Amino acid sequence: MVVKIFDSAHTGMSRGQLLRFFFKDFPYEAKDFEATNFEKPPENPEMRDLFTDLGSLSLLMIKNKEENDEIRSLKAFFKDKIPFQPCNKTKFGDLDKRRFSTVFFPIETGADPEWGMCVRSDADDTFFFDSKDCEWKQKWSGEGDSYKLAAALAKELLGSELTERDEHIFKAAQDWIVTGSLDEKGKVGKVALGGKLRLGTKKRFMIPLENIATLSDEERKRELFSVDEISTAMNLITRSGVKPLVEREFPLEVDELHILVGAALAPQVASVELLNAKKIILWHSKNSEVNADEMCEIARKLKGIVPEKRKMSSSSLLDAEKELKKYFAYGKVSPQTRIFFNFTSGNRLMAMAVQSVARLYHNVEMIYRDIDETDRKKEAEESRLMTFNLLQYSEFPPLYGKIYGTVRSGLDVDFLRNGTRKTERKINVLQNEETEYKDGEEFFDKLIKKE
Repeated sequence: MVVKIFDSAHTGMSRGQLLRFFFKDFPYEAKDFEATNFEKPPENPEMRDLFTDLGSLSLLMIKNKEENDEIRSLKAFFKDKIPFQPCNKTKFGDLDKRRFSTVFFPIETGADPEWGMCVRSDADDTFFFDSKDCEWKQKWSGEGDSYKLAAALAKELLGSELTERDEHIFKAAQDWIVTGSLDEKGKVGKVALGGKLRLGTKKRFMIPLENIATLSDEERKRELFSVDEISTAMNLITRSGVKPLVEREFPLEVDELHILVGAALAPQVASVELLNAKKIILWHSKNSEVNADEMCEIARKLKGIVPEKRKMSSSSLLDAEKELKKYFAYGKVSPQTRIFFNFTSGNRLMAMAVQSVARLYHNVEMIYRDIDETDRKKEAEESRLMTFNLLQYSEFPPLYGKIYGTVRSGLDVDFLRNGTRKTERKINVLQNEETEYKDGEEFFDKLIKKE
């Protein structure tokens, strides 16, 4: 709470300590100022100036709708003070008539990373703060252009939808630390990360998409999100808008195909058929190992490749994630390896574990077969077409689109689309015997179209 910083605790603090305590919970809400008294600033001139800067910044960032008599009384104390010197000459009372946003960015300072901050107003005031030197600057003087994404986002946030603008500004400062260069078209470019990701912060890192391939397994453990354009960055912060993927064909070849195994063989086999994978990995639970064996035999006959089987929990999310991460982290999967993960089968818990992996390893593209009436109509018109949904979790909201392939002649495409396993229960009279199969052997026999 602000009261703990600005009343008595500041007297024995260094500037570095005051900064750490202040920005640990920044920005603040009106309720955090209850019983706060700003009228006893530190005697040390350097600390007194910092006290003015931080107190002013915290009050300027209060959401307009939250302002109350107590906040107005606190603002009166700063009315004639000039914060953010030497780059600002405007009194707090005039600054308070403007709306401010704040975005953090990491800076490389040798062995230990530090952070910078861009503060911007809707009157185009722009102030940068350097935590290393504890200085305010009108222009960022650090090396490179990695601050530019933060500066651009600070401006964009002030122009966002008025009804949600205050909340977006607050969440950007609270939750994110961003790095990236930016060109005049809004494209986010690669930067030198160095040791920036070692920065001790609970904030989420936003980095350029072009930097993903350079990350180590240790760095991937951070809560990272990648962006290629400023519009994508805004979607992340505002948690609104979906960046759709253009409908596309399956690639001619992929390095690895991972499949969650279940009793429904059709969507699993379809991905084996449509994706020419160099390697296939089947993730199965204890109960679905028999289905994994069926898939191994079908893949061998269909593509001449014997998949690798790996066991995965279907009852513990923690264990399921651990088992997947063991493969991706310790299997030394290259960031350049193109991976598709079919999560149509399995249960919801297993699918959630796959999503966790896809967020960490952005070369993992998720697919699932669950088509709507539009897809059915298109498949009916194009006799050998099969459609999947595609998800990429390199961003939030995730990228989503349709991906399709053509089933080669010699295979019964209707059976591959609609095949269902017979159960011990009474067969529904509406079911078609032609699309039913008892086990993997019968599935393959019916899949191979008899001329």
